Amino acid sequence: MELAPDPREPLRFKVVDVLTRRTLAEDVDARAAMEYLESVRSVADVRVYVWEPGVERWRALTLGEQTTLRSLGARGSGATGAALSG
Repeated sequence: MELAPDPREPLRFKVVDVLTRRTLAEDVDARAAMEYLESVRSVADVRVYVWEPGVERWRALTLGEQTTLRSLGARGSGATGAALSG
């Protein structure tokens, strides 16, 4: 008998200021990460990381992924899982 796969955990994010290296947010959901991205002048001003539970480490998002996350926030979409999984 096969067991059903565990449901996927919600994505967790960390946002770090690139100039000061100060952590602005850690272990926040996508909505909170999008709010931080909307508050900065440019997505290049921060580094955004997503928690990878399989390897238990933070993975830096590409600039394209950060831009996608910011644009999803501007549209008010919650579809980040499909847009950032890969």
